[in-house]
Amino acid sequence: MTSKRTVANRDHLLERYRHVQQQRLSTLCALCAELRDVQESIVAMDLPRIETNVRAEESLCTELRAIHREITELASALDLPVEPGRDIDGTGELDIVQSLADVQSEVRQLTRVNAALVHRSRRSINVLLNVLATCCGGYGSVTATVSGSAAELGI
Repeated sequence: MTSKRTVANRDHLLERYRHVQQQRLSTLCALCAELRDVQESIVAMDLPRIETNVRAEESLCTELRAIHREITELASALDLPVEPGRDIDGTGELDIVQSLADVQSEVRQLTRVNAALVHRSRRSINVLLNVLATCCGGYGSVTATVSGSAAELGI
């Protein structure tokens, strides 16, 4: 009886592990969509839309951290890797492994592109402020504020 209970518990945990890995994949796909959308916002210099995108990204990252904690606990209980690099349980479910690898690679690439866009936007704003300060003479304090804000944000 104990053996059946142990097997049933392992099966339940394994099913939960698969479900949470699928949830992770869905959340990463949503993050990719937000990262693509924020690129358009940055190029358009649409600050309200950028702020909305960033809040959505923060929410998705919080969700991913919670999912990661659950996966870590389940992986430990099942003696499985947190990052499934192989067939999870011998059932041939390699598609989720490949899908996770693909979407993680896409998130990395989109993050790099977004960082470059933010860097270029900051440079453009600084150039414009310098031009205004040179021509009009009254924007020196604005330049310091923008530079300080960028430094605070780690941009």
